Amino acid sequence: MEPASGAGSGGERMNDTKKYIVEFTEEHMRVLHKAVEMYMRLMMGQDWDFSEEIAGLGMDLSTDNPRHKELFNLFLLKREDIRYVMRSVFHIAFGHAGVPEEKTDDMLTAETIWDAIRTSRGVNRWDKAYQWGKEPIPKIEVIE
Repeated sequence: MEPASGAGSGGERMNDTKKYIVEFTEEHMRVLHKAVEMYMRLMMGQDWDFSEEIAGLGMDLSTDNPRHKELFNLFLLKREDIRYVMRSVFHIAFGHAGVPEEKTDDMLTAETIWDAIRTSRGVNRWDKAYQWGKEPIPKIEVIE
């Protein structure tokens, strides 16, 4: 398949006339929401969610864990170390400000998808999703 002209950085676009209908469970949507948000935020130079997610992998940080205080302190140290490394990466990639000068088509498409997922899950601050880039807002129908 040939990439469309004006494709966003790092990806090929498929034929824009194709549509895909996919069924997700609530858990699928939760993970997809998280994945799209991580991609979107990382590409915008925002490291905090990613740093917390990575630092907490494999750690039982529940308050009923007898090692909670020790593990939570370790988590905080790891999170700050990861943030330091991520910010260094962003400064190398994006220059002194540590953030891109403008959002790419892919970033704007991810933001539109993220907004649509948040709206469908009832966690958006507003009643409807917003189209951030050129791509239309995905249609998400919730069936209970």
